[in-house]
Amino acid sequence: MAKASRAAQALARSLREVLRRASDEGRIDNSIDDVLKWVQTARQGVDEVIEIPRGSRNFVRSREAPHFRRDDGAWFDFAITLRNGQIVAWSFELRFPDDWPDGPGWIRFDLNHPGHANDDRGLRCHIHLGSDDDGMSIPYEQRTPAEVLHLLIHDLRKTGRERGSPVITPA
Repeated sequence: MAKASRAAQALARSLREVLRRASDEGRIDNSIDDVLKWVQTARQGVDEVIEIPRGSRNFVRSREAPHFRRDDGAWFDFAITLRNGQIVAWSFELRFPDDWPDGPGWIRFDLNHPGHANDDRGLRCHIHLGSDDDGMSIPYEQRTPAEVLHLLIHDLRKTGRERGSPVITPA
C-alpha cells in the first residue's frame, strides 16, 4: 500500500489530537486505543480517505458500526476525502439519543466533492437536520474537519434551557 501523503498524515494527527483531548476530558467514552485504531488514512483509487467506520459509510445509522460515543449518549462518525494532498470532501454525522424526542434525531455536515449537483445550488457545503433529502439542506460555511469535529464533541449539546415566552413591554 502506498504511504499516505504528508497532508493526510497531518490531518489524521490533528483529528486524533482533538479526539484524544475529548477522551481525556471525558467528553467521549472511547479510549485512546479506539482513536489510534480508527483514525487512519487509506487509499481508494486516486483518493486518500479517513473514514469511521472503516471501508463503508454508516448510511443506515447502525449503532453496531464503529463510532465515537459522547458522554451524553450522542454518537458520531465521519469520512474525509483528500486528493493530491487537498481536502475535497467530508461528512460528519452526529446522532442524538432516542430519549431526545424534541431534536432532529441527527445532524450531518457535508462538503461534497467539486462538481456535485449541490454545487449548482450553492450548497457544496451544507447541513442536513434529520433529513437526507437534499432539498432540506441548509448552506454552511466551510470549516476545517478539526473545527467540525470540535463542534460535534463540545458544542452541539443540550443545555437544559428552553425557549421562553417573548417579553412584551408596554409602549
